[in-house]
Amino acid sequence: MSGKIRFGIFLPQIYLWPQMKQEAQRIEALGFDSLWIADHFVSPYSESADWFECWSLLGALAASTTRIRLGTGVTHVVYRNPAILARSALTVDHISDGRLDLGMGVGSGGAYNYAMTGTSAQSLGERVDRYREAVTLIDQLLQNEMTTYEGQFFQAYDAPMHPRPVQQPRPPFNLAAHYPRALKIAAEFGEAWNSFYPGDDLTPEQSSQVTHQRGEMLSELALQFGRDPAEIRRTFFAGYSSDHPFASADAFQDFIGRYREAGIDEFVLGYAPGIDELSGDWMVTADELERYTSLIGDWQLNI
Repeated sequence: MSGKIRFGIFLPQIYLWPQMKQEAQRIEALGFDSLWIADHFVSPYSESADWFECWSLLGALAASTTRIRLGTGVTHVVYRNPAILARSALTVDHISDGRLDLGMGVGSGGAYNYAMTGTSAQSLGERVDRYREAVTLIDQLLQNEMTTYEGQFFQAYDAPMHPRPVQQPRPPFNLAAHYPRALKIAAEFGEAWNSFYPGDDLTPEQSSQVTHQRGEMLSELALQFGRDPAEIRRTFFAGYSSDHPFASADAFQDFIGRYREAGIDEFVLGYAPGIDELSGDWMVTADELERYTSLIGDWQLNI
């Protein structure tokens, strides 16, 4: 497999703004391609933990960096109005001068996001139906100057979208999907596919095999839409499976090698300074971040 591997960092928004800004600038200075934050109403790790809202913070990070791409990993289309979300994406696209990757997904089944936002809990099947409508509507809103859309779950009537996005025809979509119905959405609309968590009950080898199988399914679906599967980037969020990529340098090299063979060309690595309980799955110190940055450089030189 050839081509440039991209490396990004997922930085949870659990730190006060001065540290968030400092860490983002450190990550950019180290040469990473992208920086990602999550979209939950509260921290998924602890409801009492400090936690900042995704899109407000993303705008601040866009104004505090100059080169690194910024992404949502992922924004939840289930309890966010798609028209408002499209406007948020347009705004950050401009603040960042065209550095936004719009990551979207069906959202977790966790009741806390729904209860705290007054959103009715839905089955996975309904969330996927909403996902398709939301992605379709956001795609139209960002590409058209005026949009009318009437779906089962979402509607927009004579909705203007000015100014036009910096990135044309719109900011790239990085769409999370694991199973056929969601993979079909990624295959139709995504400039990138987002995957993670093949299952912490699987061995590392089984995890990368499942990821490979999902990628093959994505390719088959892309062909059905008349798209070249090679044009869809394959993004993997590390730290949510049994791989433990930061247990050692050898574990990291094995992790990158296996998922690279599985078709992944964009790795998003967890960095949570001071959160020692994540050690082994994420980088938890600035020294560790710098140490693994050199290993990343070796990978990029050898492709």
